[in-house]
Amino acid sequence: MTTSKEVIEFAKQNDAVMVDLKFIDFIGTWQHFTIPVSEMNEEMMEEGRMFDGSSIRCWQTIDNSDMKVVPDLSTFKMDPFFEHPTPVSYTHLRAHETPEHRGWRGWGAKK
Repeated sequence: MTTSKEVIEFAKQNDAVMVDLKFIDFIGTWQHFTIPVSEMNEEMMEEGRMFDGSSIRCWQTIDNSDMKVVPDLSTFKMDPFFEHPTPVSYTHLRAHETPEHRGWRGWGAKK
Protein backbone atom coordinates (compact mmCIF):
# COMPACT_ATOMS: atom_id res chain seq x y z
CA MET A 1 0.00 0.00 0.00
CA THR A 2 1.25 3.41 -0.88
CA THR A 3 -1.59 5.84 -0.22
CA SER A 4 -3.63 6.68 2.84
CA LYS A 5 -6.83 5.82 0.93
CA GLU A 6 -5.49 2.30 0.29
CA VAL A 7 -4.62 1.84 3.96
CA ILE A 8 -8.04 3.04 5.11
CA GLU A 9 -9.73 0.68 2.63
CA PHE A 10 -7.50 -2.17 3.85
CA ALA A 11 -8.66 -1.52 7.43
CA LYS A 12 -12.31 -1.48 6.34
CA GLN A 13 -11.96 -4.71 4.35
CA ASN A 14 -10.52 -6.41 7.42
CA ASP A 15 -13.18 -5.03 9.81
CA ALA A 16 -10.48 -3.33 11.85
CA VAL A 17 -11.41 -2.04 15.29
CA MET A 18 -8.06 -0.59 16.40
CA VAL A 19 -4.78 0.51 14.75
CA ASP A 20 -1.40 -0.18 16.38
CA LEU A 21 1.50 2.23 15.73
CA LYS A 22 5.01 0.93 16.52
CA PHE A 23 8.46 2.48 16.84
CA ILE A 24 11.80 1.70 18.47
CA ASP A 25 13.18 3.98 21.18
CA PHE A 26 16.85 4.97 21.47
CA ILE A 27 17.56 2.11 23.84
CA GLY A 28 16.25 -0.37 21.27
CA THR A 29 12.95 -1.25 22.94
CA TRP A 30 9.79 -1.60 20.87
CA GLN A 31 7.23 1.02 21.82
CA HIS A 32 3.68 1.24 20.54
CA PHE A 33 0.28 2.67 21.14
CA THR A 34 -3.10 1.66 19.86
CA ILE A 35 -5.79 4.02 18.64
CA PRO A 36 -9.40 3.45 17.58
CA VAL A 37 -9.80 2.92 13.84
CA SER A 38 -12.17 5.91 13.84
CA GLU A 39 -9.07 8.14 14.32
CA MET A 40 -7.44 6.70 11.20
CA ASN A 41 -8.06 9.22 8.43
CA GLU A 42 -6.07 10.66 5.55
CA GLU A 43 -4.85 13.63 7.56
CA MET A 44 -3.55 11.41 10.40
CA MET A 45 -1.86 9.09 7.87
CA GLU A 46 -0.05 11.96 6.15
CA GLU A 47 0.53 14.49 8.95
CA GLY A 48 0.89 12.13 11.91
CA ARG A 49 -0.65 11.87 15.36
CA MET A 50 0.56 13.76 18.40
CA PHE A 51 1.89 11.98 21.48
CA ASP A 52 3.83 12.84 24.61
CA GLY A 53 7.51 12.08 23.98
CA SER A 54 8.40 12.54 27.66
CA SER A 55 6.61 9.27 28.44
CA ILE A 56 9.36 7.37 26.55
CA ARG A 57 12.58 7.03 28.58
CA CYS A 58 15.59 8.96 27.25
CA TRP A 59 13.43 10.63 24.63
CA GLN A 60 12.24 14.16 25.39
CA THR A 61 12.08 16.41 28.41
CA ILE A 62 8.67 17.33 29.76
CA ASP A 63 9.01 20.93 28.53
CA ASN A 64 9.80 19.79 24.97
CA SER A 65 7.74 16.64 24.69
CA ASP A 66 5.31 17.21 21.80
CA MET A 67 6.04 14.56 19.18
CA LYS A 68 4.29 13.20 16.11
CA VAL A 69 4.16 9.60 15.04
CA VAL A 70 3.70 9.25 11.25
CA PRO A 71 2.76 5.82 9.88
CA ASP A 72 4.92 4.31 7.14
CA LEU A 73 2.11 3.36 4.75
CA SER A 74 4.15 0.60 3.10
CA THR A 75 4.35 -1.37 6.37
CA PHE A 76 0.65 -1.85 7.22
CA LYS A 77 -0.24 -5.49 7.95
CA MET A 78 -2.92 -7.22 10.00
CA ASP A 79 -1.59 -8.41 13.35
CA PRO A 80 -2.72 -12.00 13.97
CA PHE A 81 -2.19 -11.77 17.73
CA PHE A 82 -4.61 -9.01 18.72
CA GLU A 83 -7.99 -10.06 20.06
CA HIS A 84 -9.77 -7.64 17.69
CA PRO A 85 -8.84 -7.09 14.01
CA THR A 86 -5.96 -4.63 14.19
CA PRO A 87 -3.68 -3.37 11.41
CA VAL A 88 -0.18 -2.41 12.56
CA SER A 89 2.37 -0.04 11.09
CA TYR A 90 5.95 0.94 11.77
CA THR A 91 6.23 4.69 12.09
CA HIS A 92 8.50 7.68 11.69
CA LEU A 93 8.83 10.10 14.59
CA ARG A 94 8.95 13.87 14.30
CA ALA A 95 9.32 16.71 16.73
CA HIS A 96 6.03 18.58 16.63
CA GLU A 97 7.36 21.77 15.05
CA THR A 98 9.77 20.31 12.49
CA PRO A 99 9.44 17.94 9.54
CA GLU A 100 12.71 16.31 10.62
CA HIS A 101 12.51 12.60 11.43
CA ARG A 102 13.59 11.39 14.86
CA GLY A 103 14.40 7.91 16.09
CA TRP A 104 16.18 5.01 14.44
CA ARG A 105 14.03 4.87 11.30
CA GLY A 106 14.69 8.55 10.61
CA TRP A 107 18.38 8.19 11.28
CA GLY A 108 18.57 5.22 8.91
CA ALA A 109 16.66 7.09 6.20
CA LYS A 110 19.29 9.86 6.25
CA LYS A 111 22.20 7.48 5.67
